[in-house]
Amino acid sequence: MSSLRLILSLALALSGLSGCSHRPLTAEELQITRQAMPLSEVSLMLRGGYKEQAIIDQVQRRHVVSMLDAETELKLQQSGAGKQLLVALKDKRNVLSAQQREAHNNFAADIDERTQRAAISRQNEAQEQQLVAENDRQRKQFLLQQTLQNVRNAERREVSYQQADRAYKAQKEALEYRISSLQTRINESRSYGSNESQLRNANATLDRYKEELRNLTPPLR
Repeated sequence: MSSLRLILSLALALSGLSGCSHRPLTAEELQITRQAMPLSEVSLMLRGGYKEQAIIDQVQRRHVVSMLDAETELKLQQSGAGKQLLVALKDKRNVLSAQQREAHNNFAADIDERTQRAAISRQNEAQEQQLVAENDRQRKQFLLQQTLQNVRNAERREVSYQQADRAYKAQKEALEYRISSLQTRINESRSYGSNESQLRNANATLDRYKEELRNLTPPLR
């Protein structure tokens, strides 16, 4: 008899365990778990001025996530919940089962995770755009500074050129004047009877002036 009782006890235990195993939810049940209303949404609808029958219709169609407790019931009554709405919220047919609630929580957690990933992605994208904008700003600032520097360099080169050109022209004019004056004096001396030996120094000086003029080069821009 003791062996028979042991076998019966094991059979009952196994049957209990098999009864606790989750069956796959149907497509309709999955849809309900995804659209189920938290009790906080019912409270928001009451405070938002929804008619009670409209809220009851939502509860019956979508179901609520958890069973109404005493504290939440009192808060809903204070927000204007009537008897019919409270009855609908307490009706087990309008409340998710434990398995449906687990699926709802998993679905909500998945949405939260995807929302967080999307937020991080947007934040990273915003930071990347900010970095690109900062790099572009720095590039434009560098190009502007480089342009200003090039302008200043060009202005300095132009000033240097103008100074060198004025110096070249002044030196050229001075040499040309010296050559012309000395040539005139040599010609006058010849007309007065001076011979070439007497004019040797003057001619040497004249040749030197002419050589300096030939070697004189204008400045380059």
